[in-house]
This record gives sequence, C-alpha cells and structure tokens, in this order.
Amino acid sequence: MSPTLQPKNRITDARRRLFLQELRAHGIIREAARVASPGSKHARGAEQSFRDLMARDPEFAQAVEEARREADAALEREIHRRGVSGFEEERIDSRGRVSVVRRYSDACILAMARARLPGYAKSDVAISGALKHEHTEEGSRAIAEAVRKLAEQMASDALPNTIAMLEADA
Repeated sequence: MSPTLQPKNRITDARRRLFLQELRAHGIIREAARVASPGSKHARGAEQSFRDLMARDPEFAQAVEEARREADAALEREIHRRGVSGFEEERIDSRGRVSVVRRYSDACILAMARARLPGYAKSDVAISGALKHEHTEEGSRAIAEAVRKLAEQMASDALPNTIAMLEADA
C-alpha cells in the first residue's frame, strides 16, 4: 500500500512506543490511547484501535501487559511509601505559622494488607485518631511509636504477623 493510501490514523511504531510509555506511567489503557492518538476525536475509538492491535499482535499484547505490570509496581511502591514511610505535609496555623508534619495513610496500609494477606479483606476494620507535633526529632520518635502501637492494634485485631511485616518493611 502506498503512503498516500494508508489510513490517516494508522498505528505507527512511534504511536506504539508513545502508547507503551504512557501506559507504564499510569496503567490506564484509554488514557494512553488518547495521548498516543492526538488527532482522534473519540477516546473510545482510539482505545479500541489499540485493543484491536493487541488482539492481532501477540508481541504488542505482551508489551502492553509488561507496561501495565510496571505501572502496578509503581502504584504499589507509592501505596507503601504513603502508608509505611509517610509523607510530609505543611500546616499553617491560625497565626500564619508554618509547620511540617509527617503523615501516614492508614488507608494505604489497609489496602496493602487486603491485597497481600489472605483473609484480611475485612470491610469493618476502621482506624481513627490524630497526631499533632512539631517537626522535631522527638516528634518523629513520637510518630514512629504511634505507628508501632497502631500496627500492634491492627495485628491483635486481625492477623498476628502484621507487625512483623511492617517491621520488615521499615
């Protein structure tokens, strides 16, 4: 087929590479197809074109699965970071003073537990509480102690090996 007779929206090697690169970043096929198909008027049409290509080309389908696994691993690393290592957040009090606090995501820890631990899909598990401290070494120790106690509480309520898992990740 001559270049002038080729379909306007043919999936070129460059579009394949862009699709896979975008898919590695977030794992969302429709969004990756939209980015790799800037001239497409409909995201679903672009997505379907790439899904059709996956059905026809086993090597491309394998590359898509590998890209999605990479995106899943990045997501898992971020869930772990937010739940176990924590993240810093600036707070401004009523007098305009800025302080930095380290926060942890209980939801991320629970998501990891539900994904990794058989039988831990309890939907009735709830954790609440608040920690407030100035960003000091002493405050960091206080947070670490509070997280340890929280892990102990979770372990006693759910599975005995939760604390060992959290300590192994630290």
